[in-house]
This record gives sequence, C-alpha cells and structure tokens, in this order.
Amino acid sequence: KELVRLRIAVLNGCVTCKSARLVPESIPEDQAVGVWAEDFAANPDYSPAERAALQFAERMAVDHHNIGDADIEILRQHFEDAEILELMMMAGQYIGFGRTLAILQLETVACPLPARR
Repeated sequence: KELVRLRIAVLNGCVTCKSARLVPESIPEDQAVGVWAEDFAANPDYSPAERAALQFAERMAVDHHNIGDADIEILRQHFEDAEILELMMMAGQYIGFGRTLAILQLETVACPLPARR
C-alpha cells in the first residue's frame, strides 16, 4: 500500500506526499525511493505482486480509460478480488487527494515539511 501511495505521489507531482513515510517500518527506504524511477518495474527488489499493484495504480492515474480485463487478470495472479477492490479504492483516493491539493494550491500550506537539522 505504501509503495502504491508513493508512486501515485510521484505521478501527481506532490513533493510533500512523495517525501512523507506513513508507514516507514513497512518498507526499506531504498524501495520507497525506488518507485520514483521511471523504470521502477524493472527493479528486482520488488516482488511480482508489488510490481503488479504499482503498474496497475499507475495505469489508474494516467491511462484509466484503457484498463481492461487483461489488467484485472494480472492482478488476480497475486490478489483476491477483495484485495483488488481495496487497491483500486486506495489508489483512487490518493490520486484524487493529490490532485485536489494541487488544484487548491494547498500542498505546501497543508503539508509543510519540517526543516532538516
């Protein structure tokens, strides 16, 4: 879930969301920042299930009109239907939230990053 959130933050251009770690203990930092790369899917550090979830979430963010049965079948190789629905709902929420922050120009106002020491 955290990897999907971070990939969507990259696609939405939300620097604050990209920098935040909601569940830092859930994934190593190199995997967290690995989703920033365009070729993240080639990274062997991600499991096949993680790659499938990340690629599907990206399609939801940038090409949702072309998602079809074949895309769902790829997810079914790794997830139960309830998990696929959860992935879709979560990705949709993050896509919408990031875009709402951008439209309202609230990113830096609503989510200021603390100064580094």
